[in-house]
Amino acid sequence: MCTDNVQALKSIIDGIENPAIVWSTDWRLFNEDTWHGWKNPLKWLENEDGLKPYVIGNTPKKISSNRHEEIMMWLRNKDRPVIANFVVLDDIEYGMEMFRRHFFKCDYDKGLIADTADAVIEFLSVPADDMGIYSSKWRTYDKDNR
Repeated sequence: MCTDNVQALKSIIDGIENPAIVWSTDWRLFNEDTWHGWKNPLKWLENEDGLKPYVIGNTPKKISSNRHEEIMMWLRNKDRPVIANFVVLDDIEYGMEMFRRHFFKCDYDKGLIADTADAVIEFLSVPADDMGIYSSKWRTYDKDNR
């Protein structure tokens, strides 16, 4: 995680209406302040980089599952906030074809870059017309109804 990656993520947050983050990264599994001797990356992003107000949750941890399954579990959870659109950002494509155009691949070596962030902003600028595939909750996400 470098300054350019954080700036790209912040540009997405700043570039869309009612942004929300749901972490699916393995970093979500570590609640301590440190992670392998380093400051916990999610706590750093949330606290030091100001993303905490936008975080609405984490995907569930399913034993022996893949990240795409955990994301789908979150999307189909009847108790989650309603959303009008979403993207999945990851550097691993395995299983992500289920999200079709909602999946944006990050570069394994560079992470989230400005060009990908710009494409995400454009994609999220309108409600998705395929949300029914992922859930029956296809309404506008409102940050006041978290």
